[in-house]
Amino acid sequence: MGNGTGTCLDGGIPGARFKIPLSIILGYTDSLLENTPDDTEKLRRYLTVIRDNTKKSTALVQQMQYASDLERSGLRLEPSPLDIAVFLTQKVQDYQLPARQKGITLSLHLPERIPRSVCTDADKLARILDNVISNSLQYTPQGGRIDISVKAEKTGCAILSAIQEAALARKI
Repeated sequence: MGNGTGTCLDGGIPGARFKIPLSIILGYTDSLLENTPDDTEKLRRYLTVIRDNTKKSTALVQQMQYASDLERSGLRLEPSPLDIAVFLTQKVQDYQLPARQKGITLSLHLPERIPRSVCTDADKLARILDNVISNSLQYTPQGGRIDISVKAEKTGCAILSAIQEAALARKI
């Protein structure tokens, strides 16, 4: 992880990885402030670049926060009972709007027989799913599918995510 302060500058998280998107945001913002383009399409392109790089920077901040939290917690799990069906349904609903905006179908498949309650660390599970779903949305092309399914096992539940792109399917 570097020096433990979350500020490694050797290409790891986050130092050097912040420099590029922030420089791009600054450059495009300065250009817009100095010369507002008359061309609506050019303005749209500039704003899209700014938005995309802001999203990259936000993702890096989230990664830093998560890494920091993991370091502080010493990877301790704090399990408690969780209604997995309700939890996953809400998590998928949280991402429906961004999925629709990108033209991606996001769906949850729950088996008929699923344990009502599982003992897990809900916060860490939420972070893992947020990471998987966010990355899936980022890398799935328009018109793709993200299928999240749950498989009931004797020892608990396994959550599987499959990203389907045109003719290509891959497991995460």
